[in-house]
Amino acid sequence: SEQAVKALRGPAGSDVELRIHRVGFAQPVTYTLKRALIHVRSVPPGTLFPGGIGYISLSPVAESSTQELRGEITVMLTKGMKSLILDLRGNPGGLLDQGVKVTDLFLDKEQEIVATRGRARGATKTFVDNAKQEWPSLPIVVLVNDGTASAAEIISGALQDHDRAVVVGVPTFG
Repeated sequence: SEQAVKALRGPAGSDVELRIHRVGFAQPVTYTLKRALIHVRSVPPGTLFPGGIGYISLSPVAESSTQELRGEITVMLTKGMKSLILDLRGNPGGLLDQGVKVTDLFLDKEQEIVATRGRARGATKTFVDNAKQEWPSLPIVVLVNDGTASAAEIISGALQDHDRAVVVGVPTFG
């Protein structure tokens, strides 16, 4: 399947020819497809449960995660959300900078989010919150499991370390 994906990828707007062998047809059926840029949301629409409990999942931690999560929380608050369940189960992680920015939504300015350490000169770096949290009175529960990894662990760990969220589940991947 990796070879098929490689062959199908190309510049948006260009054509690709796909030949499919089907039972009952002597010759392959040919389809011409136009390639397009496909955006896969990392934050699908949330669910509001009775009592104002909002449920939002995030997976993976991608380039648009912070913007999508901010937007979905804002929508849910207008619908009456009073508390948030942030589901990071099965989230394989993703971009470090987006993990930091997602965490930045919930912590106070100057709180440490994560530190990276390396042997090479300049490889050690500390990431801190850059802005005040957007919803300081919103109670948060973060769901994790053994499929929660990488940037998703950074989010859950920082929220737990700063007593901003209760983390519920089983030990994460790392």
